Parts: sequence; C-alpha cells; structure tokens
Amino acid sequence: MSTRANIIYVDENNIAHSVYCHNDGYPQWVGHILKTNYTDIEKIKELISYGDMSALRPEINPVAGIPHKANSFLPDDCQPDVCIFYHRDRGDKWEYTKPVEYEYTAENVYNNTESDIDYTYVWYDNRWNIYNFDTRKLVELTDKICTNSIAD
Repeated sequence: MSTRANIIYVDENNIAHSVYCHNDGYPQWVGHILKTNYTDIEKIKELISYGDMSALRPEINPVAGIPHKANSFLPDDCQPDVCIFYHRDRGDKWEYTKPVEYEYTAENVYNNTESDIDYTYVWYDNRWNIYNFDTRKLVELTDKICTNSIAD
C-alpha cells in the first residue's frame, strides 16, 4: 500500500497547481525532499509541469544517455535520484496526469483532495506547508514535522 500525497504550488494570481504523488508521501520522505531540494519557485514550477508522479526524488530530469523509463510495475530502469512521472517516464496519457488548477483557498485544497490522499504539501508564502485535514489549515512544514510526522 502506498502513502499518497498532493504537491501544490500557489502562483501570484492565487491559483493552485496540483499534482499527485503515489509513493512515499509521508513527511519524512516527500516532505523532506521538498524542503531540501525544491525551494526555488522555478524548480517547483518545473516539477509540477510534468504532472502526476509515481515517485518524488531530488532531481527532476534524468542524466542523458542513461536509461530512465518505468512501466507500471518495474521502476528498476529508472535513475535512483530522478523523479518518476506517469506521462514522461511511463507513457501514461497526459490528459489523465496533467496538473490540476483551481483558485487557492484552504477549503478548495480540501475539496480538491481525493479521499485516499494521506498528505498535501503546499508551496505558499515562499515556504513549504503541510495541510492539516482536521483543522483544514496550512501548517509550516518544519524540520520537526519532517522528522516526526507531526502536523499540529
């Protein structure tokens, strides 16, 4: 069973750009990778531009000349530190994997989250936040949360 997550950035027009991440969505993995490797808005936009992903990794693009393709069940031909995107790397149809966009409000984040999503990460106010589904509010994604999985 996977720990699913949404990864969102909010642009200057208050539009949320959201993608799905299937594997390892817990704060100690996805949260830590976002906080450590995705703090530049241009890199975040590039990440989101590839659409839904099987796995978030520190690098977006594979090294040229080294295989990086995955099918649904065998991601073994992928470079270990490179994200695995459904469309780019598995050939899934773009219409089903492209980013979702909507007006950003905390309530819209809640309403646009599938019931099987465990964590939602939002780049807002120049920092990563984690959405607390109980309070329907954003909480800053701190090192403590990335270490302990606590989103009070």
